[in-house]
Amino acid sequence: MFEVVSSRVSFPDMESEVLRYWQDHDVFRRSVDDRPDAPLFMMYEGPPTANGSPGIHHVLARVFKDVISRYRTMKGCRVIRKGGWDTHGLPVELEIEKELGLRSKRDIEEYGIAEFNQRCRESVFRYVKEWEVMTDRIGYWVDMDDPYVTLDNDYIETGWWILKELWDRGLLYEDQRGTPHCPRCVSSLSSHEVALGYRENTPDPSVFVKFEATRWLDGTPPVVPTYLLAWTTTPWTLPGNTALAVSAEAEYSVLEITADTASPYRMVVATDRLAAVSVGISAYGSPISKFTRRDSSSGNTTVELLDADGYDPHVVAADFVSMDDGSGIVHIAPAFGDEDLGLGREKELSFVQPVDLQGIITAFSELAELSGAVVDDLDLHRPYVDNVTWNCGSLDCDGTMRRIPEVMDAWFDSGMMPLAQWHYPFENTEIDHDGRLPADYICEAVDQTRGWFYSLHALSTLLKDDVAYRNVICLGLILDGRGRKMSKRLGNVVDPITVDDNLDHYNPTDAGRRIQEFIDILSNWYVRRSRRRFWKSESDTDKLGAYATLYNCLTTVAKLMAPLAPFVAEQMYRNLEQRYDPGAPDSVHLAVFPSADVELIDRALMDATRLAMRVASMGRAARSKAKLKVRQPLASVVVRTRTPDEAQYLDWVSGQILEELNIKELHTVGAEPDLYDQALSAAGDNAEAIVSVEGFSASLESGYMVAIDTRITPELADEGLARELAHRIQNLRKNARYEITDRIITYYQGPSDIVRVMDGHQAYIMQETLSEALLAQEPDPDASSESQSIEGMEVVLGVRRVTP
Repeated sequence: MFEVVSSRVSFPDMESEVLRYWQDHDVFRRSVDDRPDAPLFMMYEGPPTANGSPGIHHVLARVFKDVISRYRTMKGCRVIRKGGWDTHGLPVELEIEKELGLRSKRDIEEYGIAEFNQRCRESVFRYVKEWEVMTDRIGYWVDMDDPYVTLDNDYIETGWWILKELWDRGLLYEDQRGTPHCPRCVSSLSSHEVALGYRENTPDPSVFVKFEATRWLDGTPPVVPTYLLAWTTTPWTLPGNTALAVSAEAEYSVLEITADTASPYRMVVATDRLAAVSVGISAYGSPISKFTRRDSSSGNTTVELLDADGYDPHVVAADFVSMDDGSGIVHIAPAFGDEDLGLGREKELSFVQPVDLQGIITAFSELAELSGAVVDDLDLHRPYVDNVTWNCGSLDCDGTMRRIPEVMDAWFDSGMMPLAQWHYPFENTEIDHDGRLPADYICEAVDQTRGWFYSLHALSTLLKDDVAYRNVICLGLILDGRGRKMSKRLGNVVDPITVDDNLDHYNPTDAGRRIQEFIDILSNWYVRRSRRRFWKSESDTDKLGAYATLYNCLTTVAKLMAPLAPFVAEQMYRNLEQRYDPGAPDSVHLAVFPSADVELIDRALMDATRLAMRVASMGRAARSKAKLKVRQPLASVVVRTRTPDEAQYLDWVSGQILEELNIKELHTVGAEPDLYDQALSAAGDNAEAIVSVEGFSASLESGYMVAIDTRITPELADEGLARELAHRIQNLRKNARYEITDRIITYYQGPSDIVRVMDGHQAYIMQETLSEALLAQEPDPDASSESQSIEGMEVVLGVRRVTP
């Protein structure tokens, strides 16, 4: 009924087969379209820029997006996964500048803005095919047939609508702020990018400058030439100086400076800085303006930057003046830096900008209702949009309205995605109540917390007083060898309640760990412990029960792990559930995610099994410490538990423990009253240790003790050799690629000790190896045979499959 699963699986081949199956059966589309009335679950796709090939970090982010989306699909949701392409911003333009050998904004204008933008437009789709191949190959389900594209007019039109909404609400205004600036590209830089990585390569020399005082506070000029000694580490801002700042709390000294060759003059320095300072005005060719406080028509007070006739420098107090360095007097240039700019507004200082947008020292968004405008066929990028003008007669002016040269931060372009991807409000006006807004899930790399996540949150707050997303996962992942190995072992869970809870709380990592733990227990305990039940020839209730339990576990695990390991889960599901139940969904990803039936949980049985596993683990550790192979039988083991319930559980599972440890008898610590005390004494302060006590190797752990008798009699030695021989025969079966249920004939040749053990333990060896006969003779020519060394003895072993 079921397809045979090889132990030598080619995962790439298997994944390719599953991808074809999904495509042939249109599984992704059906997971959305076949459940129109299901509750929506909205995942926002952070759009990549396809002007470069995808990398491993893109794979990781897309995998985590896929995990939660597949999980929510299996939970009965209709998951919207609209793909997108980011096509704007400096990275695109810089790439084309490099290709064309352009070095400045002027070079771009000479090349032609239309031609340059066309090259940018072409470049952003250059690697779309590679992105689509990668996305498909990793099994990431996302709608790439109808993606949103940030350069499309529909997307931009929504952005313009958002700007108008912000303007109408009084949330958009024109002002100045200090920004990092790129003189080569003649553009301010986003603070988000700068925060992620900014190379500071401008030297900061410490410079003292004398500023002559022209009058005191009462308006009288100084009798003797007097200078204020100011300090700066940015001398390139000196041409923009309009004031000096002092500390209102500090004391300042006036020094009399005399010299043989010069007239006396006086110098003002902070008293606390006298010991550190041992003992000009710049020319201006830039327009001068001045911060001026005015009352607006709304009754609020605003500070505007107005043209000024002259330069009015003066000394003001500022709380940021430090007495730790410099002269205690700080040079102030409001055109450079937010601190100086803020002081300029507060104190109504003059403003001089001596540096142009190319970094060269030159000294020494109103919006209106555009009714009736037709722009449907217009490319909304430069230079075409610059040709669009309107007469502003309706606004009581006789001029012409044009686009202002300033542009919004590129992150605005990304932040408007929740609305712009649907061309809202011109289309899809129902998105704010049908489940598409806000998003339920966003998953991106940690750098997006400063960029995309921030702009999404800011715009949604301004527009709707709501957040654009409900749940966020930020990724900072390291792909190591352990992760790769874990994925090859089926993926990454025990109790379905636990997995459901983890995935429901956007914690796929712990969900995966629980799956891995369950698979380890299922494989290394239940399947191994049930081996004889599977192998026996009669199909009684015990055998059928073992198979039914294993089948239920495997089909449940396939569904549990489907969001995390979609390929392997699909292959398991198709081979198990689809073959058994033709009415089942034709994909595990269309099946219902498992839910736990708590009434079936037998807590006492679970606790007893956990106790058996703990005792077996401690016993194996004690054997290892004593250098005793697991296949060597031992006479007895002494176990100490912590509670009366555990003592009862020990009776239930003693047979499993003895088989696991290959030991004849199990005793509780009451049979050896002094053994536990002796072991504790030998361990000293080490509460978890393995110690040797009078022929026992005792493992101590959290109040438990498992002590094995290390003394080996000749009878035990023979039995150990029999188990070793059975192990070698099993390896021959495996190397010959026999099926686990194949019956065999076993051949052997060796010294008298081997013959004695094979004869004395014939029944055991035949049962363990499914041998119908043990023949003390040379193997048949068609047998698989080997010469081996066992316990220092040369032995020839051979196996031949018995045909039915």
